[in-house]
Amino acid sequence: MDVKNNLHNNKSNPRKLNLLYLGLLLFVTLLTTLYLASSKAIFAVSDWTFHAARVEEIYLNLKSGSFFTFIAARTFHNTGAASFLFYPYIFFYPWAFLRFILSPVNAFYAWYALVTFATATISYFSMKAYSKKSLASFIFSLVYTFAPYRLYLGEAVFGEYLAVTFLPLLFLGIYEVLWGDKKKWYLLAISVALVAYAHILSVFLSLQFAVILFIIKLITSRGISKDRIKSLLLSAGVCVFLVLPVIVPFFTDFIGQGLFSAYLHHGHGPTQPAPQPLLCPPKQLESELHADVNNPYCLGLY
Repeated sequence: MDVKNNLHNNKSNPRKLNLLYLGLLLFVTLLTTLYLASSKAIFAVSDWTFHAARVEEIYLNLKSGSFFTFIAARTFHNTGAASFLFYPYIFFYPWAFLRFILSPVNAFYAWYALVTFATATISYFSMKAYSKKSLASFIFSLVYTFAPYRLYLGEAVFGEYLAVTFLPLLFLGIYEVLWGDKKKWYLLAISVALVAYAHILSVFLSLQFAVILFIIKLITSRGISKDRIKSLLLSAGVCVFLVLPVIVPFFTDFIGQGLFSAYLHHGHGPTQPAPQPLLCPPKQLESELHADVNNPYCLGLY
């Protein structure tokens, strides 16, 4: 009854209502993260060790006084892997900074909570900007943020996990440019750039969806105004400018450079080693992050 009364009393004060819903989302975020962290372990699957090793490289460079990271000089078996040039990593900096005050496992879960709450907040305000309804936005944010698949991505596929954070804003940007307030074209430019800095493939998938919506707009509205076309082109131009740090290395250091991935060869073709479960004590976990072992399964303890 108290929660119901609070909602009723806060209907006339949108700011208080937003704070109430954000407080509830924060509570669920902390509850979910603490539940996962209560195992005092990480079940590292898919590309977890790959990205964790990248975070460790960033952390070691920060510790040495170097803010930017371009190659993996101390992780990935000290091979100088250039994954930082071709795979966005800006959103791993909070994780790396948390390594200064927390253990490797605790730093990961703290970062996990930050990304989860950011997803909840962005999805809430994106839906509210579209629907103008606080309760519907809260329910959408709850379902979207804590969907089992998204939670799974948070311990397996970090690129998609981060990209999902900004997809609601991206879809809002598409809506504003095609149907809503065309003066809010910057939402589309910024959101696509954020997705690009998280996961390049998600940008291409999102653009395919945007093309479908653009075609639907042409059919249902029997065309599109010149002002909306200008807004669309403006958002595209600004977005390209924002993602230049991601695009340029592909042209300068990848295309035509003969780069390729290293594989273990068994027989006549390249194969990946079979997954083997590993139990990593605290010190060994750090060494595994430095080495980025090929085994995709690793259980780390506090």
